[in-house]
Amino acid sequence: MRRRLVLAAVAATTTIVLAFCIPLARLVRDIARDQAIAMAERDAERVTGALAITIDADAVETVISSTVAGREGRVGVVFADGSIVGSVDGSGEEIELGRDSQSMFTVDAGDAVLLLAPVELGDGVAVISVRIPDEDLEQGVAGAWLILTGVAVVLLAAGVLIADRVATSVTRPAVALADAARRVADGDLSVRVTPAGPPELSRAARGFNDLASRLSDLVAHERQGVADLAHRLRTPLAAMRLDADGVEDPEVRARLADDVAELERAVDTVIREARHPIRRAITPVSDLAAVTRERVAFWSALADEQGRPWTADVPAMRLAVGVPREELEAVVDALLDNVFTHTPAQTGFEVSAGAIGAQRARLVVRDHGPGLGASVPGSTFGSAPGRTGLGLDIAARVAGTAGGTLEVADEGGVVVVLELPLQPADAAVPPADRRRHRGREQPSD
Repeated sequence: MRRRLVLAAVAATTTIVLAFCIPLARLVRDIARDQAIAMAERDAERVTGALAITIDADAVETVISSTVAGREGRVGVVFADGSIVGSVDGSGEEIELGRDSQSMFTVDAGDAVLLLAPVELGDGVAVISVRIPDEDLEQGVAGAWLILTGVAVVLLAAGVLIADRVATSVTRPAVALADAARRVADGDLSVRVTPAGPPELSRAARGFNDLASRLSDLVAHERQGVADLAHRLRTPLAAMRLDADGVEDPEVRARLADDVAELERAVDTVIREARHPIRRAITPVSDLAAVTRERVAFWSALADEQGRPWTADVPAMRLAVGVPREELEAVVDALLDNVFTHTPAQTGFEVSAGAIGAQRARLVVRDHGPGLGASVPGSTFGSAPGRTGLGLDIAARVAGTAGGTLEVADEGGVVVVLELPLQPADAAVPPADRRRHRGREQPSD
């Protein structure tokens, strides 16, 4: 914006300067020409006065020599009988044209201008010729044009400087407002801007401050509500743990205790997240490859129990993505749970992960089930009987927060593709250590 304002000011200043300088340059040239012709006319008038007194050649020659042009050999007189005194540059036709004229006039003679002045004498009409060279016609013009050029350059420089100052006063508040908006988008709700610049930008800055304050209040209220709700859940959780401890069947008691412990961990996570500030100093980073291997190993026991063939193609190199490990584990679990929940037993699945160039990481979960079936128009992931898409919604939310994408397709089975931006600061293990596993995940050598 600043550059455009400066360019617009330069264009306007240039137009104004040219509109004045071009006519002034022509005026200077015309004035120089008029001055040279006026001097020639004065010399011609002196000779005319002398001819009115005498036509003696020596006397006329003396008068001619007393003029500026005569001393330079540029003045001459052609008498009616054809005799010439001084220096005459005009041709016969020009001299005859001068005899027929009633007053002084000029004609172009190539590299000079001839001033011809007719004089009535007793024996006919004499013609005075004064030659005006081009250097006299343009005397002082080059210097005047150089001064005009310098003035134009100074005016342009002043215009650019003033335009830059004005543009800065406009763009600086706009840049500050844009930077503050970006910081709010990154999660820093404490940022505020100082209203400055034109009235429109000042109003926008005040509106931005009001919006940021309102968002901060809403987030704080929401976090407090979530924290209060999580704390209230602790009492029924304690009661559930007591009830689970009272179950006589050891296997059922152990399973219930595990479920209650898992629920308590979830509640603790909610409380911990509610206490975190919206903006964290360091972006959480986790290893997509390591998390995928661990979660596939966890689900492989259930897959073997249900007779599901499965494969996992995960590289040994790190795939560092900007997602907290707990959230990334929840995403992978949601995608695998989608397979176990919505496909019959003994239905196989495939899991693969890898890097796409140097910018993104990809996780693909493909099942060999019946697919999405009759999809609902307008649904994000498609749906079929029994498919709620809740786990996919969670995965899509996490992917969107991290700047990634989640896509679901029906290719004879459901194919879920999760892509996340790679963190550029993380080094990768050479891809030669990549292994493909079948059945239960086996540790690398």
